Amino acid sequence: MKLNYLELNFSGESLSDKLFLKNKNLWLILSKEKSRFFGGFYFKNQPFRFLDSLEISSLPKEITIFSPTEIFWETDRNQIYLSLKEENCLEIKAANLEEISLSFDANFIFNDNPFLRFIKEEKLNSSTYHFFFYFDNQLIMEILVESFAPLNFQTGWFRNFLDFDSKRNSSLKEWWSYGKLTSKTNCLKIKILETACFSGEIFNLTNNKIFDFILTRLNSLILKNYLPAGFPWFFENWFRDELLSLYLLKDYLKDKKSIFSNYLFNLENKWQFNKENGILAADTLPLIILNIDEEDLAYYSVVFKKYLRFWEENFLDKNGLLKLPAKATWMDTLEKNESLEIYTLYLKALRKLAKFEKIYKEKADFYLKLLKQKIKEEYDVNLILVYFLLPEVFSKKEWLKIFDRFLVDYYLPWGGVATQKINSDKFISQHTGENPLSYHSGDSWYYLNNLLALILKDLNEKKYKFTIQKIIEASLTDLLKDGVLGFSSELSSAKERKSEGSLIQTWSMSSLLLLLSSFQNPDIFFKSLSD
Repeated sequence: MKLNYLELNFSGESLSDKLFLKNKNLWLILSKEKSRFFGGFYFKNQPFRFLDSLEISSLPKEITIFSPTEIFWETDRNQIYLSLKEENCLEIKAANLEEISLSFDANFIFNDNPFLRFIKEEKLNSSTYHFFFYFDNQLIMEILVESFAPLNFQTGWFRNFLDFDSKRNSSLKEWWSYGKLTSKTNCLKIKILETACFSGEIFNLTNNKIFDFILTRLNSLILKNYLPAGFPWFFENWFRDELLSLYLLKDYLKDKKSIFSNYLFNLENKWQFNKENGILAADTLPLIILNIDEEDLAYYSVVFKKYLRFWEENFLDKNGLLKLPAKATWMDTLEKNESLEIYTLYLKALRKLAKFEKIYKEKADFYLKLLKQKIKEEYDVNLILVYFLLPEVFSKKEWLKIFDRFLVDYYLPWGGVATQKINSDKFISQHTGENPLSYHSGDSWYYLNNLLALILKDLNEKKYKFTIQKIIEASLTDLLKDGVLGFSSELSSAKERKSEGSLIQTWSMSSLLLLLSSFQNPDIFFKSLSD
């Protein structure tokens, strides 16, 4: 299917039909494939799924994406416009009469008990229906469906095979949707009967169409006052993901003090966790310190020194070595006592605090020597994060030797890096879906791929030119042609480039923007993919 991006003046052949539209608390994921994570959602502290499917009778032949809230379908016999521009409203317009069908759900995103749902409909007139959605005997939300033509409703619950979820090894492969509402019309609206919600923008735009394409989409993902890790299932405020993404895009932040005030004023509830009411995370506090500007760090230095002491008591043993609890790093499927990127983040935090107290300088010197020794003994894919955060650990000459060996062990010919050595007996070449076995034992993460390309460019752009180009080609294919169109995926199988894991991942997009912005003319990479 032909695909056009109006913002980029880009055209190509799509590898996917998945579309994502979002405006504040309302979003849609549309696809021919069935999933309990697709459909229409409204954010009520967690996503509530009210729309199971939206189907049109004609066959889409060409898609034009205008923005994160608007798409245009050219079909075999019609032209159809979908928009979320009006707040809390989905509008569907067609040039000619089109049969549009809707089916419904009443479910919070992670619930797998179908018997907690109840939906009631009320026919207000021939072209308007009022739906009431209940969960666990409580009314959650209401919608109006309005058409320019009569609406016909078939009541009852219908069983659906979830083919997308089945491919992901989900334990839930069937789900029941409610009703079938149809209309042969040229205009249909779904109105969410909720008060307007506030959702600000974090990033400034730049007048560069490529950068603004990504920044606009990142701004569209914001819920409440935070940048989610991704969609559809990483909608929560995962501190690690948000903090790293904000660090990658620090040059584009609108109001840095306001953004990080949420961490500063809630430090006691956040410094050691991966999310609200989450598990221990060793990288949250160092990432906060990394992001905080010098003025705020100076003002709150006593507070940060106190919490860094707590951090050391939690995550270091009596000899100063890391003693990480389970799932305390981004590689949360592996049991690791130590991790290179945590040493690096701690060292960065010590260096920032060394401006206020000499003891931190002495500690930093110790951990720099320790980090060098650890890397010489054994390194893993987190070497990418070490260089990105602290390139001065080794000389450029030393780094070149290290990364030459690294590429032999981890580089994938399609343009990515595996999370396990390719020749290891622990290496898993295919993504295992909801079974996390492959996540950090083979799967290739787009954010690491992007950072690797940035590093290789810094080390020797001429020497690594082909590898850099392959990584960018893979990441742009994922962004523009595969997965959810216009958004970056979380990861890919190691065996071949795919768009897998979370369909929309914030740090994948943030790292790609950082990589593209390092080139004087990034347009050239888009032209190579365009028709």
